[in-house]
Amino acid sequence: MHSFKTYSFAAALVVSSTAHSRSLPSALINNGHEAQHQIFLPPTESRKLNDNATIAAQPYVCHTTFPPSASWRPFETLWSVNAEQILSSNGGDTYITHYVQSALLSTGFIYRLDPRLLLATLMGASKGKASMPCACPADGGECVCGIMQVPHGGSFDEKDAEKSVNWMIGTGGDALIHAMKMEGLKSDELLLAGEGRMRDVLSSFEKVVGKGKGKGEEMGRFEMDLANRLMGWTATKEGFVGCY
Repeated sequence: MHSFKTYSFAAALVVSSTAHSRSLPSALINNGHEAQHQIFLPPTESRKLNDNATIAAQPYVCHTTFPPSASWRPFETLWSVNAEQILSSNGGDTYITHYVQSALLSTGFIYRLDPRLLLATLMGASKGKASMPCACPADGGECVCGIMQVPHGGSFDEKDAEKSVNWMIGTGGDALIHAMKMEGLKSDELLLAGEGRMRDVLSSFEKVVGKGKGKGEEMGRFEMDLANRLMGWTATKEGFVGCY
């Protein structure tokens, strides 16, 4: 059983009450930090969350090494190419879409994790679907749950949507931190540790979420998909099956 610490946004995310009409103004989606939801962004990221530009989705690349963080697309770009899928996954609910965006940025800030890594992990796990059900292995192993599909990942509560989305994405942050500790790294050391150490952490993360294949020479599907998502691939084109 993995032990994850209790997660709280109280110190880092200030949220004011909004009427749940289930239709959030686009200005709040695009510029959440300037509107009713105060978002504390990582210092390396632009405060412009979505430039509304048409950004072409990237083709799937069969990487031989994990791409360095300097080559990953900016968070606002990755959000732009994935926001429509997240909105669709949640039945067009713009409130949930905004809560996902806010929680990714806040979790990144709190845990000193790159929000791009959190977003790419989330899209691979659930396509951003807040009500994603738990997946339990047939052999009776530990279930993975929530939008991040991790142990103790929580579940969506429609009556308190924002809190449950915050919690679920926070548990994803916990799982990544746990994987880093398994590899002897602190969260703020990951991006400076090099591509080899990144792959070590991702292999440990796979074990945490019950999908571990073990470390090997070739990049597996989880690593390859994640690398491509960080470069802007959105799973709308052929993926890993074409690599091996």
